[in-house]
Amino acid sequence: TYIAALSGSTWALAIWYAYGTAFERMKMEHLKNYFAERITTTIYRFDAKGAKSMAHMFATKIAYDQPITLVDIYGALLANRFLGMYGDDRQMVHLSRQAELVENGDVPYPIYTAIDGSEKVAYLTTEDPEKVARDSRWYEFTPHEIGCAAFESYIPAWAYDRTFDAGVSVDFAPEQSLGFLMGTFGSAFGAHVDVAWRGIAADMTGMSSAFLKPILEKYVMVPLAGKRALYAEVNNYMRNLSDIPNAYVRLETRETLKLVDGALAFNLPYPPISSERPERKVDIIVFLDASGGMIPNELRKVEMYARARGLKFPAIDYVGMDAMTMSIFKDESDPTVPVVIYIPRISDAQLLEQKRVMPEFSKYESIRGFDLGECTNGTGECGTLKFEYTQEESQKIMDQMEFNMVVNKDQIVEAINWVIDHRLPEIALME
Repeated sequence: TYIAALSGSTWALAIWYAYGTAFERMKMEHLKNYFAERITTTIYRFDAKGAKSMAHMFATKIAYDQPITLVDIYGALLANRFLGMYGDDRQMVHLSRQAELVENGDVPYPIYTAIDGSEKVAYLTTEDPEKVARDSRWYEFTPHEIGCAAFESYIPAWAYDRTFDAGVSVDFAPEQSLGFLMGTFGSAFGAHVDVAWRGIAADMTGMSSAFLKPILEKYVMVPLAGKRALYAEVNNYMRNLSDIPNAYVRLETRETLKLVDGALAFNLPYPPISSERPERKVDIIVFLDASGGMIPNELRKVEMYARARGLKFPAIDYVGMDAMTMSIFKDESDPTVPVVIYIPRISDAQLLEQKRVMPEFSKYESIRGFDLGECTNGTGECGTLKFEYTQEESQKIMDQMEFNMVVNKDQIVEAINWVIDHRLPEIALME
């Protein structure tokens, strides 16, 4: 069982698994409370201890001559805010550490994502979004490895951003922080450099900040002045490799890779579980879609991506989908096609009213009168660039998505049973 995430949802996933490695087991109610508490304050605020840990992290990158962009600052701020359970070590939490948590297979396997951040992808998405969706190259980040299925190239998670030559590491740079990776995955949220810098610099006081501020000015702010730099830059682990498959640019000649938020292609993390890697073929895909814009535009892009690559995907009937809390699609004639369960950010007031008299739904009283669609779009409280939420706002969002799943539990179980009934006989014959 896998949990794939992109953009802001990677933060929830990273915190969930980081919380698990810190406290041995993942306690969902504790996690929800922790997360809600953390986002009551903007990520731009930090104390002297936070500045000191950030300074040490940047000093390490400078020592190994690794690229630094706004995403490094952004990721360090995310680590300060969300990885506080690690105290002074929050900038030294690593993705590979999550391997211990998943080694027994009793929790879902986490997959984080980003895409190639070349100018063609990162800056021209509005010119031909359908082409970007079809042509995007997705990188996946797991506790064990990082790489791209299209290029059939992977490295251990702990080796990411080392300097490589023809597949061999030529330095001993330490593993990149989970905070930096969170900044990479959610880089679409990054503000203009100057705007972000004003928010950060205002909180830089004391001895630790006196060391941190000149580092950021020299290695980040001056080189990027006046530019939009929403990509993470890392050393290219494919440099001087020969015969890279499907490379639409000469990847082996690049010194660095630029990676950005996968949402710039489409806002659902489908590629890692799409069967592009044949060993990771899935039977059921549950899409939780909290995207802004029109529903189900992002699912359309997913389908385009699948069709362009000849990947098995059911036919999707989009009529009326923007008014339903859940839709299920399957191929009755071919059970090897994955079943798609689509749960968007819909608030159905009538459905809530029908169910609220039942005891098991009494806990969702908080979402009466709440419209997650309106909250997400336009000037609502859940806009993309909002970084502060009251605990009441957080609770409403969590309760709405939980209600949408719980209210459709029977149909979800029925879809799972359909797969079992149709796939198990075939699997038994193959064995």
